[in-house]
Amino acid sequence: MPCLVLSPYAKPGYISKVLQSHVSLVRYCEITFGLPSLNLRDAGSNGMQDCFDYGKTALPAPSPQSPPTGTKPPKPPKPPTKPAKAN
Repeated sequence: MPCLVLSPYAKPGYISKVLQSHVSLVRYCEITFGLPSLNLRDAGSNGMQDCFDYGKTALPAPSPQSPPTGTKPPKPPKPPTKPAKAN
């Protein structure tokens, strides 16, 4: 499944060739925080460790970007209308 890794320690421009799943995030937490596996499925999954480099200095936070000139922010959605009462 596609996965976008956002972290100060994410490898810049890195594309992982390792099969990931939703359970990979659980496995990452188990490895990172020294937790025991919940079951055999997460114990056997990849922990996304190939996506991070903890041996380097953390990347700086991105600077906020303003919308392009001449664009308007999106309008908030309209609240739902109440259905008409049946007689």
